Amino acid sequence: MGRGPLVLLIHSSVSTARRWRRPMQELSGEFHLRAVNLYGYGATLPWV
Repeated sequence: MGRGPLVLLIHSSVSTARRWRRPMQELSGEFHLRAVNLYGYGATLPWV
């Protein structure tokens, strides 16, 4: 895991956090990365 600044990756609609897989691999040595899913995407619960 990178030791640099935290970078939060948020996908646009009609996508999931998996969209960031390749960029995270390439940037993991320079940054501390987190990718999140919006409500209703990936394995998250739907927006109520």
